[in-house]
Amino acid sequence: MQATVDRIKANYVSGSGDAGKSNLKMGSLCSKDSPVSRFFNHLWSLMTAIDDLVCEIGYTLTDEEREVLSWTRRNLFSVSSYVYLAGDTEHHKLPSKFLHYMDKYIADAGKELGGAKDFIIWDTKPGVLIQNTIIPARNMDVEFDAVMKIGLINNGEDTELLGSIINRISAWFFWMGRRIYKRMGLEEKYWQGYAEEFPV
Repeated sequence: MQATVDRIKANYVSGSGDAGKSNLKMGSLCSKDSPVSRFFNHLWSLMTAIDDLVCEIGYTLTDEEREVLSWTRRNLFSVSSYVYLAGDTEHHKLPSKFLHYMDKYIADAGKELGGAKDFIIWDTKPGVLIQNTIIPARNMDVEFDAVMKIGLINNGEDTELLGSIINRISAWFFWMGRRIYKRMGLEEKYWQGYAEEFPV
């Protein structure tokens, strides 16, 4: 056993396994710090965050929200396949109906709750779970835009639609979070608009 460990240690060189590359984008290699790789990392983080939110506070969700979250979680695989195939696919694009649904949900929530006065502090357990969905969704939006700008994906109508959907997902989580807060009777707190004197 020790001889095997010694042999592995002797032959191991850090970073030599894959030369810092990931086998993404239609089978070609791209660096692990490329927008494509970062997009996939944020996508996986969002999938995990959705699972955590549903497991921990699923009882606060409406049947509709639970169904939409489940659909989103399953169809994030299609988003990843669409990016992996550089947009050359008819099978992995999200339907425009989802974009219309999110826009209506956001508009209805805005009428119900009014605008947020400032940046919300998500410092409760439900708030942390909500924020953990918002952040990777926003980061996906940034990296998807970068993937489009550097030409790693076809910039056709389907890709523009997917970009619009990804852009709205984080807003949808934000407004769903505010609705959850209202249902749970939690107070929305905001970051203070000034810097305190240092106490020491």
